[in-house]
Amino acid sequence: LHLLSRRQRQMCIRDRVWKNRHVILRFDGVQFGYEVYVNGHYAGRWGSSFNPCQFDITSFLHFDRPNVLAVKVSTRTKGWRFDLNDCWALAGIFRDVELFSVPNLHLKDVTFVSKLEGNERAALTFNVDVAAFKTLDDSEQYRAQVLFYDKTGRHLFSSSQPIVLKENGQSLQFDWRLQNPHLWTAETPYLYRMEVRIVDSRNSVVQQISENVGVREVLVKAVSYTHLTLPTT
Repeated sequence: LHLLSRRQRQMCIRDRVWKNRHVILRFDGVQFGYEVYVNGHYAGRWGSSFNPCQFDITSFLHFDRPNVLAVKVSTRTKGWRFDLNDCWALAGIFRDVELFSVPNLHLKDVTFVSKLEGNERAALTFNVDVAAFKTLDDSEQYRAQVLFYDKTGRHLFSSSQPIVLKENGQSLQFDWRLQNPHLWTAETPYLYRMEVRIVDSRNSVVQQISENVGVREVLVKAVSYTHLTLPTT
C-alpha cells in the first residue's frame, strides 16, 4: 500500500530585494518522502526522513502575485524501512519549513570543529565553503571573514582570506587556538558565538551567518573485561 498526502499553501514574496537573489526552500524533516511543486512546476524530491533538504525554487516564482506551494508526502520511499526502524510512526511534515534567499556569491557550508589539547587549550577549526551560481565579475574582490566571541560578546578572534573561486566554488580553512576554554556540558552549557561573513572590496557585508557553538570533545576508549568462570555447586 502506497499512501499519499497532499498539502498546498499560498505564499507572497513582497521583498523586492529577493527578486535579484536565489530563493531557497528548506525542509528540516518529512516522514517519509516527498515531492515539491511550485506554481505547478516540479521542484524536486527527497526520501530521507530525518535529513534536511533544500530546493532552489527561484525560476518558478512570481513576484507580482501569490505563489502556490504544493507538497506530496509518501509513506513508501526507498529508505522508509530504515527510517521507521521497526517503530510505529505517523507520516507528514514534522519539522520546520523555511524560505530564505541568498546572493549569487554565498556561503554554501560552514563547519566548526573543536579539539581539546590538554585542559588549558582547544584547537578550533572553521571550514567555510563558498560558491556562486554564476561567474563573478573579475573587477570585484571578495573576502571571507570569521569572527569569534565569548558568551558576554567579548571579541576573541577574527581572520579573513581572499575568495578566489575555481569552477564557481572554494573551500577555506581558518585555525585558531583558544586558551582556557569554557567547556560545554549538559550542566553548564556554555556557548560561544561564531560569525562568518562574505564582504566586498568596500567592506560591505554580502552575506553573514551567526551560530552559537560549544567547545567539547567526546571520547570512546577501549575497555578490557576479565571473564571469570566460577565453580557450580
